[in-house]
Amino acid sequence: MKRLLASLITAGLCAASHATVLTFDDAIGSSWGDLTQGYGGVTWGSSPASTGWHVWQTASYYPAHSGDFVAYANTTQLDISFASASVFDGAYFSGTSNSTATFNLFLGNSQVASSSTLTVSSGPLWLSSGYTGQVDRVRLVIGGSNQHWVMDDFTFHAASVPEPESYALMLAGLGVVGGVAARRRKAAAQR
Repeated sequence: MKRLLASLITAGLCAASHATVLTFDDAIGSSWGDLTQGYGGVTWGSSPASTGWHVWQTASYYPAHSGDFVAYANTTQLDISFASASVFDGAYFSGTSNSTATFNLFLGNSQVASSSTLTVSSGPLWLSSGYTGQVDRVRLVIGGSNQHWVMDDFTFHAASVPEPESYALMLAGLGVVGGVAARRRKAAAQR
């Protein structure tokens, strides 16, 4: 009975969270264009008018990890913000071998973590954030002497926050389990 109760509580408190993977394949309608602010529910850059990001149909020298399109920007430091706190997993990068990529992760105005530094190569390589906590902003820092790179499969998921209905359902289940336990104790005491 105690194990059942513990399982119900754990199941009620663990809300399922599905990853969002931004492939950039649905970002534009042609082979090249500017990334629209708000694509994927994300704020790209710090300007509401222009993201500074571009999307283009990839070529063999900058391959995509999935699909046909990748994102890039012509700067060395780019902020990407989430509408609400999220868990950022990472992204794939490809480009010239003398480019590097690092993620700095923020919650509020405080930096909470940094990823390792990835040396970009001609094939797509995954750069993990290395952090499982909540963030509301990711700063991509590009280094190296020849900063030619592209990004694909930008992956994040919303922080798990149970809905009020989940709590109500969990409490109803606990009430049923408690009622059954009380009935069993009462029946055992009457024997």
